[in-house]
Amino acid sequence: MQSRNLKHLKMKSTIFGTLLLTVSALLSGIAVSATPLTLQIDLNTVGNDFEVSGDSRIAKGSILDVLRDDKRFRKVVQVLEENRGLRDELEKRERKLTFFAPTDEAWRKIEDVLDNIRGDHSNESKNGKGDRDDDRKLMEDVLRYHIVRDQISYKDLYNTQLLQSDLRESGLGDKFQKIGVAEFAGQYYLNMYALVCKDEIRAENGVIYALDNILIPPVTTLNSEEMIGALPCPFSTFFVAAKKTDMLKKLEQEKEMTIFAPVNSAWKQLGVQNMVYLFSPRGEKDLKRIVQYHMGKEVVYSTNMMKDQKIRIKSFMRDEEIEIQSREMSQSQYELKERNQANKWVFSVNKGEARILPNFNEFLAANGVIHPINSVLIPSDINLPYAMEIGASSD
Repeated sequence: MQSRNLKHLKMKSTIFGTLLLTVSALLSGIAVSATPLTLQIDLNTVGNDFEVSGDSRIAKGSILDVLRDDKRFRKVVQVLEENRGLRDELEKRERKLTFFAPTDEAWRKIEDVLDNIRGDHSNESKNGKGDRDDDRKLMEDVLRYHIVRDQISYKDLYNTQLLQSDLRESGLGDKFQKIGVAEFAGQYYLNMYALVCKDEIRAENGVIYALDNILIPPVTTLNSEEMIGALPCPFSTFFVAAKKTDMLKKLEQEKEMTIFAPVNSAWKQLGVQNMVYLFSPRGEKDLKRIVQYHMGKEVVYSTNMMKDQKIRIKSFMRDEEIEIQSREMSQSQYELKERNQANKWVFSVNKGEARILPNFNEFLAANGVIHPINSVLIPSDINLPYAMEIGASSD
């Protein structure tokens, strides 16, 4: 069971990230005329000596050495020094890593929770030991989630990119958790809320980028009732349906899942009468099977779809399959870097019954991934009692 501090911290991060995801989707395609926010980093405040290599400035020493000599990162250094394993990894010269370093100001934004996590537990009762262990593990997970197992140049970032962090998730079959990259107003954000500073701080074993917010590892697939009630979520109807049909436990407990979540406007296509039927005791069995049909039994990211272009995965509805077909919008129109962007592709579900919405980044979870879709998938053996309002969705 997760400690209260862990739940609070992850929920706080997820709510903020989902709010920005919703706003980003609404504003996509709208010109932004305001001057974009920039997190400026003055390399002159870094204490290490520098060697010049081409256009790059490489500090002498490891990533941790560079962080120690930079006044902006005192808090993250303090936490790293307390974790010998992480400290040693960031000091290894043979590794080439990327470290997204939260500034002290980023830590202050959630210092009320972090102080509780890192506080003095010496006066707590023995019953609090489980929470203390959870809190220490959380701090390590948070920091591992800021490490990418490759050295990445800022110019190599792109919208919808998925970076592989150093955090293994049991809910992903002990695979490494992803970090989502989103471009907004000409700048890059990680998981929709942490702004990446453009200035590269180069060390002998990798590169450092300053962040204006701390990255928190994703929660499970928005399973908690408190979370659902708090979010102005574009797929809240789907999660209300999951709650009503007792499928929330599946969303929390199952590992390695892909959720194809219809946005709220997709449900309107079913028509008011069908919605009344499905959410009534008479239609609850059909509603449960519909929810199960949107839940896949393996993790499929957009990168998998673009690579394989046709994927079939088993759903939770009597092992019936979900098929995803992928194609580029225009191979000749985009450069190679742009062609790796998921929003330059069309992802069709069940031969056109639905499509993954291009204006949303996939939503990462501790046990899988969520893809927003524009229509509700109806199993072939379910006959809704009333005509559907086809074309009602404008997404």
